[in-house]
Amino acid sequence: MKKITAIALAVMSITTAHAELVDMSNYTNVFYVSESGSDDSDGSEASPFATVAQAIIAAGDSGDAIYISAGQYDITYTGFDAEYNSGVYNRNTGPDNAGKDVDFIGEAGETILYIDGADIETRDVYFYSGTGYSNIYGMTFIRDSDGRTSKYFKSRDCRL
Repeated sequence: MKKITAIALAVMSITTAHAELVDMSNYTNVFYVSESGSDDSDGSEASPFATVAQAIIAAGDSGDAIYISAGQYDITYTGFDAEYNSGVYNRNTGPDNAGKDVDFIGEAGETILYIDGADIETRDVYFYSGTGYSNIYGMTFIRDSDGRTSKYFKSRDCRL
């Protein structure tokens, strides 16, 4: 479990490895996301998705990767709650990859994932597969949370 305290507009670069160094042949399937893509496409390199959410839906339970091209993508998702401290529920935000230990690969310094955490009381970003590990390569995270009192980045079952 990692917590990283941030300021109201947090910028985090996770550059453990550059996308160019990731061996794409190690994955069963690679789904592509591009700002010029369409969620009606098949997610191939020639016909990428427009959103990370659509790529997660298309990905299998394990062994797949999501390659996110240079650009800025909103991964704010506030549709899931997690029980915390004996029945108190916290609203979480993040890519909702529950049940899927897929890897997220970006272009270092060029792929930006934006999270609007203004309405989220306890978490800003929450990557959680629940089944194994999701590796995150070459991503920059920006979180905007005016008026928030807690400012955390949390990863669970992820390697950063």
